[in-house]
Amino acid sequence: MGPNLPVKRDWTEMMDDISTPLPVDDFPYPPLGTDAIRILNVEPGDFDKQITCTLSPVAFNEKPKYSALSYTWGDPYPGDAARPKDGATFIIVNNHHFPVKPNLHLALQYLRSPSHPLPIWVDAICIEQKNIVELNHHVTMMSFIYQRAAITVAWLGPPGARQNPSWDWRVGKTQHVAKNVLGSAPPYYSAEPDNDTFGRIAKSSYWTRVWIVQELCLPRHLVFAYGENLWRHGDLCNWSVFRQAKLTVEKPGADLLLKKGVEGIARLLDVRKIKYSDQMTIEYLIESFSKASCTEIRDKIYSLLGLANDIIPCTDGDADPIEQHNKTPVLQNKALSEPWKGRTKFQVDYSKTLYEVWVDVLKYLFFQAQKAGGRHITQAMEAAGIRRKIPEVNNVDVQRGITIVRTSCMIQEALEQSVEEQLETTIKSEESILSHGFSDRTMDMCQDPVIKAVGYLSGEVLEIGPEYTSLVASFSSHQAWLYRIENYYIDPSDRQTIRGTYDSYIEKILGYGTKELSRVQNIRNVMASAWSVMGRRPQVQDAEHISEDENTWENVSEQKEGHSIAQYSCLCTGNQIAVVPSDAKPGDVIVSFWGCDVSLLMRPSENGTDDKTAAFTMIGTVDFVEIAHHNVWSGFSGILCEKYARGGPIGGGAVYVELDFRTLQRITASEKYSHFNGTRLLFSFQPGVSGSASYLAVGQDGKGRRVNVARLHLGLWRSCRRSHVGVPLKEEGGDCSRR
Repeated sequence: MGPNLPVKRDWTEMMDDISTPLPVDDFPYPPLGTDAIRILNVEPGDFDKQITCTLSPVAFNEKPKYSALSYTWGDPYPGDAARPKDGATFIIVNNHHFPVKPNLHLALQYLRSPSHPLPIWVDAICIEQKNIVELNHHVTMMSFIYQRAAITVAWLGPPGARQNPSWDWRVGKTQHVAKNVLGSAPPYYSAEPDNDTFGRIAKSSYWTRVWIVQELCLPRHLVFAYGENLWRHGDLCNWSVFRQAKLTVEKPGADLLLKKGVEGIARLLDVRKIKYSDQMTIEYLIESFSKASCTEIRDKIYSLLGLANDIIPCTDGDADPIEQHNKTPVLQNKALSEPWKGRTKFQVDYSKTLYEVWVDVLKYLFFQAQKAGGRHITQAMEAAGIRRKIPEVNNVDVQRGITIVRTSCMIQEALEQSVEEQLETTIKSEESILSHGFSDRTMDMCQDPVIKAVGYLSGEVLEIGPEYTSLVASFSSHQAWLYRIENYYIDPSDRQTIRGTYDSYIEKILGYGTKELSRVQNIRNVMASAWSVMGRRPQVQDAEHISEDENTWENVSEQKEGHSIAQYSCLCTGNQIAVVPSDAKPGDVIVSFWGCDVSLLMRPSENGTDDKTAAFTMIGTVDFVEIAHHNVWSGFSGILCEKYARGGPIGGGAVYVELDFRTLQRITASEKYSHFNGTRLLFSFQPGVSGSASYLAVGQDGKGRRVNVARLHLGLWRSCRRSHVGVPLKEEGGDCSRR
């Protein structure tokens, strides 16, 4: 028996005497064998007595009976005046003081039996957290641990301040969990809570944790514990207070914290219902719970692996070699055999950097996953009626190419936009880095797998305007630029459109700070190229291509480290405006991507453009303002950049964009992407009379029902491009089309 510690009658009093915690490193963990876990056996005792336990390894072949605990490490109700104080309390484990947070201590107090030992698995105690190898291994088999548990208890925290919590425990239901686990008594459950109690439960920070997703979805038998109360998960689904709360939070003026909690509970219960379906992919889970909280950012990925039905988590040395899935050095070669894709292994390694974790996920989703990215693009095309017209989009590889840039944005958001910050620290330590990006590391990047994304030509740069700082600071600069872009057009409706676009553009960029402007930058990377989907891939390692790249940048001023490069306004085809980097010039094109704000500035290649092929070299990133009646399908059709549009199965404006992982990370950091929640507008192209086109705006409500929202007519006309002094500019290849 362990040493006796002072006994407190009330848990709020007990928190007043928090001693300095002993380091967990000093605790001698019992060694583990293969296919084994440690089980914490909580000795029986009264509510107020010191918690004493033994920690023992148990092999799964012994068929151990144990419970598993799901809880939040921090305070579940941080707004409570009577909440436990921060710090650590102690339990006795194998005759050693073991520090635990107050919420875990309370969970063990309420779940302890007065007469039976409680076998329970608690991650913070049963896993040696400082042992990375052990941590990796346990995370890979987390699903197995929860599925093998006789019962999983989701601890929602203690009720508010009580006069006599010990008495409440004696007459409550949680003390019977141990007997239920050991099979000596049936479970006992509490009555449905009242509205106030449910409101408090819904506001618990427990529902915000990313780890609870699999902890609530994987167990066969799940119960919720709140103080001395115990409820089955099926009962919670049918509570009248829960149904009423879901209606209440939809009303104007609803409590936002309650709304967030109720929606979180509903989402988790819905995910549990579909846990066996093919919809439970790692991509779906990462996106669905990207806002969930955790202390270790890598857990935004690793905590969801056990629930994904398209992936098998494993430790170092067990993962399938990635090379067998990405041997596509000549991506346009259709004779190459298709790499095997489907459920496969994914390595868990907490020693990896966030950049490496991000790369691992992208590699899996692009090269291995069976249905990566297809769900959103398929839904969008179904709603817009385009899927039947472009059957090639049903191809998994095409879907993967269309959605991969958006997916990169999504994963970076899930990793709390920390990938770039960590990567920049690494890059600054490499003395060979040149100011324009990674051009001197070309050979190193060639060794990385190459992502072949599918983008679309969203515009051609017509004229470069004033610098951003001048535009927002000077009335004369503002007026002069507006006058110049107005005089590009002859048709009054064109001028009306561009004025509206300009007004929206000014409103948007006035809110920009250093962070937003820094996303518009020059990027020199000879490996990053684009070409029309019907054309041939540029041979980026050929001497001819490298020579052209050198000529492209010959007259570009060097970007010194720490020197801010200016951003400029520009006018583009399609009545569009963009913010471009300093190296932009008229004739450059903008390539955008489906479902996100990422746009690239690319320069047409002199050696790669002919009747069938349009090839481009990356110049930098762009902040693009697309006007209301333009959308992704307008870009794929080719009407926004007809000069370089080529015919193709996806559309004349579709282009392949080849990116290494470092460049992909750079262009997608901090960029927004479509979440596809609520009503979304899509545009279905419908042929009209000669010289015009019609777009049917199709909406989908939150339940996925199709709603015809509006019909937009886009007249097609031809007009000469005019300079700001009214003199027609020379147009190579004839007149330019305006839409």
